[in-house]
Parts: sequence; structure tokens; C-alpha cells
Amino acid sequence: PPPPPVQASHRHYDRPWRVGRSLPRTVTYYEVATPQRYKLAPPPRGHRYVRVGNDILLLAISTGIIANAIYDIAR
Repeated sequence: PPPPPVQASHRHYDRPWRVGRSLPRTVTYYEVATPQRYKLAPPPRGHRYVRVGNDILLLAISTGIIANAIYDIAR
């Protein structure tokens, strides 16, 4: 299945990371063990969800590239 849609946020420009790039090593993140808690479909093969602050990122496991983001979901 395709990744979840990006939810626009007027504040997402101040994030230290960008979709399409690797997550910077200085960013602290936590694995999202239960995506259904946030009403997310299971991640596509080779990807995982991580939480950075109030945002959920879809990361490619092999490269660490951010495939998608949902802003201000984890409140």
C-alpha cells in the first residue's frame, strides 16, 4: 500500500529534517511500535514509522531516508 499522505502544517518548515533526505543524526526519535494507535496502516515492506516530537516519519530501513511525514499527529 502507498504511504500515508503528508498532512500540511504551516509550522513544518522549522523542522531539522526533510522528506527525501536522511534523518539527521542529531535528531532524537522513537520507534512507533503500534502504528494503529495513530490510525496508521502498517508500514510498507522495508520501512518503519518513527516519532520525532509530535510528528510521525516513515523511514526506509536500509537507507534512513524519510519517505513521508505526518505533522503534529502525536499529541
